[in-house]
Amino acid sequence: MIITVTGEGDFEIVNQLAAETCALNAKWMTSKVSRIGEQFAALVLVDIESEKLGCLEDAFRTNYPQLTFSYSEPKVEAAIFSEPIQVTLNCEDRSGLTREINELLTGLEVEVEHINTIRAPVSGLGCSVYEAKMTVRLPSDVTQENLIHQLEQLDNKIRISCD
Repeated sequence: MIITVTGEGDFEIVNQLAAETCALNAKWMTSKVSRIGEQFAALVLVDIESEKLGCLEDAFRTNYPQLTFSYSEPKVEAAIFSEPIQVTLNCEDRSGLTREINELLTGLEVEVEHINTIRAPVSGLGCSVYEAKMTVRLPSDVTQENLIHQLEQLDNKIRISCD
């Protein structure tokens, strides 16, 4: 079950929601949490027995009236992904590069946890440079070497490092 949570709160609320989930012998498989100002948003993939979902919904609604919850079934079975990998990509900037990177990652079914791109002019070179720093998880059928090889195909002067 994918649970979307929004409202006013802080990161401590994540621990409280996780405790409510655990009390029903359910597990948080993965989550994405963001906070801007006092507003909080989370996407949580929960492994829960279907007969306990109503109890979890009731507990959330009763104990966290300041939050809004929505529930949806995943459209496909969750794939098995690697541990997070830090990828840094550097090259000369050009139009469409971010779109091409996103299309490549989508095509490989790579889970992107975070991506930050920077474009900076370099006066000595007379051009702009591009840097993308990403945190990704690879599906079981994609190796780190394969990901690097595919990214290198985007530009012959691209430099990629992984941690």
